[in-house]
Amino acid sequence: MLRLLICSALSAAAALAQTASITGRITDPGGAVVPDASIAAKSTESGVTTQTRSNSDGYYSLATLPPGHYDLTVNKPGFAPIAQTGLVLEVQQVARLDFTLQLGAVSSHVEVNEAALLLDSQTATHRAGGSIQADHRTSTARP
Repeated sequence: MLRLLICSALSAAAALAQTASITGRITDPGGAVVPDASIAAKSTESGVTTQTRSNSDGYYSLATLPPGHYDLTVNKPGFAPIAQTGLVLEVQQVARLDFTLQLGAVSSHVEVNEAALLLDSQTATHRAGGSIQADHRTSTARP
């Protein structure tokens, strides 16, 4: 019986050692914390989504994620959603990702691509690099 308990404990410890986590803080453009924002990490390999919410100090943590490739989204009503794609987590990595939410309507969307192609407007050539794309669709009623 003791042997079974020891084996179970070792198996659990080995499983926990094969994970990674994402942690960070959510703020607004003025630097104020954003509580209760929804953060979701979707494994692009398995399709499994792990979700959490930021606490009253704006901090969030997604612990015990299997290592692999992830897409991360951050949502909060009244702010433009953010998508971080191409995130790679290694075994026992603690990735720190802080986000600044921009004020926006429900139809606004901000996407962060880690390895997007950039066009050099001077020479009409492209090169690999990072980019942030914003798509704001707001409308104003005029009297």
